[in-house]
Amino acid sequence: MRSRGAFLLKLMTTTAAALSPDLAPAYARALGQASGIDGAVAITSGSDVHVAVTRSLPDVEANKKRRQTLRYRLDKDSSLRRAGELADDPESVVGRCRAASGKLAVFSKTDDGSVVEIYEEDVLVQRIQLDKKKVGKLLIGDAMVGGMSWSADEALLAFVADAPLPDQKEAFDGQFRFREELGEKYVGVAAPRVYVIDLLEDTLEVVEPPPDGVYEGQPAFSPVQPRQLATVVWTSQYRKLGLIYCFNRPSAIYLRDLDEDVAERLCGDAVQRSPRWNGDGSRLAFLASAEQFETHDGAVELKVWSAGTVDVVVEAPLNPDYRQECPGLWACPKLLEDCWSGDTLVVNSLWGSAPSVLLVDTKDKSITRVGDADNAHAALCVADGIAVVHTTAPEVAAGALLTVDVKTGDILASTAAPPLGVVSKTLATFDAAPAPLKCDVIRVDAFEALLLREEGAEKRPLVVSVHGGPHSCTPTSYSAALAFLASRGFAVLSVNYRGSTGFGKALLYSLPGNIGSQDVDDCLKAIEVCCATHNVDRDKIAVVGGSHGGFLGAHLIARSPKLFKAAALRNPVTNLGAMVGSSDIPDWVACECASSGTPPGPEVLKKLFAMSPISGIDAVEAPVLLALGLKDRRVPPSQGLEYYHALQARGKAARLLTYPEDDHALDTPRTSADHWVEIAAFLEEQLG
Repeated sequence: MRSRGAFLLKLMTTTAAALSPDLAPAYARALGQASGIDGAVAITSGSDVHVAVTRSLPDVEANKKRRQTLRYRLDKDSSLRRAGELADDPESVVGRCRAASGKLAVFSKTDDGSVVEIYEEDVLVQRIQLDKKKVGKLLIGDAMVGGMSWSADEALLAFVADAPLPDQKEAFDGQFRFREELGEKYVGVAAPRVYVIDLLEDTLEVVEPPPDGVYEGQPAFSPVQPRQLATVVWTSQYRKLGLIYCFNRPSAIYLRDLDEDVAERLCGDAVQRSPRWNGDGSRLAFLASAEQFETHDGAVELKVWSAGTVDVVVEAPLNPDYRQECPGLWACPKLLEDCWSGDTLVVNSLWGSAPSVLLVDTKDKSITRVGDADNAHAALCVADGIAVVHTTAPEVAAGALLTVDVKTGDILASTAAPPLGVVSKTLATFDAAPAPLKCDVIRVDAFEALLLREEGAEKRPLVVSVHGGPHSCTPTSYSAALAFLASRGFAVLSVNYRGSTGFGKALLYSLPGNIGSQDVDDCLKAIEVCCATHNVDRDKIAVVGGSHGGFLGAHLIARSPKLFKAAALRNPVTNLGAMVGSSDIPDWVACECASSGTPPGPEVLKKLFAMSPISGIDAVEAPVLLALGLKDRRVPPSQGLEYYHALQARGKAARLLTYPEDDHALDTPRTSADHWVEIAAFLEEQLG
């Protein structure tokens, strides 16, 4: 008779398609039911207001995401009605920027570099070829540094791009000198800059950062002073640390007079971003933190500058009762471009586990929260006192587009958002009927967990999903991956352990120095509460997590080997000491482990090893599935490879998926589909 270990090792070599041929269609169904909506622009022409809603459609075979635009008309009764057909954006288009007059700038990439086209009433009136010896990769839509802005007189156009690559040198003439880049997601990007095109003179100038500035972005022209430009400047120390997902990097807003070539720092806060002018140019809203927090994300305050004076409009309280009061602004990389409506600011934030839209009165500092507190809301744009808001929930896929009165917070109308539909040519049918899912928010002491499963009374295997970061959150919005797992008969428990964003600074600050213990305790506590209050099978429990979630998953199966029957880990942190010198964010290890030293000394390395999952690998009993992006600069693939080989050396069941062209997020359409289908097949075999 074969041993269980031999059986598991044989099982781990079986493909997902062979185990469950219906898995890929089920994943495509869950993904196709999402809306893909990620933004909108309000276009005003006379008394008419149109809303162009953008969405991202994954194409699994082509392994890329297509950009599409849905056009709506804002009717007199404040409802949204479709106006025009769905339009695919050309792949070459990088971004669009519309001026107050309706003039449109379209930025595109070409074989010869980049080009800017200016349209007036759909007529091309000007075309500017950007010299690739002067302008590098366009970063207009980048989540961290990107932006574009028209001057008040529409003679100038500011945008963000990387500095150009140095001229290709011959061998033995500096050809291979190191060019320091910005890490994960910024391969080839070294020095973002703000550029200004003078459309009248047909000239291009680069805005040089102050002496301590390393890179610059997020330009915003004053709506009344044509030569006044606000930008954000980032500084650095001994090296450029990874930027993506890291909102703690030192930064400052500068007000520039382009005629006088003068730049003045807005205020003394350690972290500043997202400058947004009100309509008459008298006030500038922005996000800031007086102190530079060490965690990569944290609460920020909403502030308003006016005539040299800065006023705090939304504070970041230390220890709020998030169920009763605003916990500050969380998960808010940028303000909307059109966030001002009179004296009110429309702001997206995280309130507990719920993405929320806040209407902030800048005069009396009152805050109105839009909609049902248990669902997810995201403001897309603002026009004529109306905010367009997209709402979903873990069990509600495409959701709806709401129109909201900015003054009162009242929902005026709701329009169903269309689903994406077919996302794969080989799975060319679409089932529009959503799976009958149900989600409960489980209160666990000071934090929350979300339990998603199909409706019905039967007992279900439990899949514990733990987010990465660790300072992030699993929100109450639709996740195709989690809905897919729930549709396969699993109850999915997403744990927002202490240290997650959205619950107040005190809870967030409780985790650094305690990773691998406090967060593990919270996961185990959430499992116990879930098993005691819901009909789940405590004999069939698995854990799924990526990055820090993979770190927690590896810790959980070592600490409670009898509890977990399987673990699926995506780009996991497994050996903290080995990660210090190889990650683009070595400061993450220093912060989360309360350690110091570059490189770390023997005592620090001993501490880091003790805090690492690999220190408990001998106790692991559960089969492990690993998925690694081989171009990951955040958590190098050597972390997962070392863990995989260590499991194999001990005769433990392990399977490894490697994606040669993917980075930390594993988010290219083909890879995302493949690894979630592999995870589902693995879980069905282990828990079925």
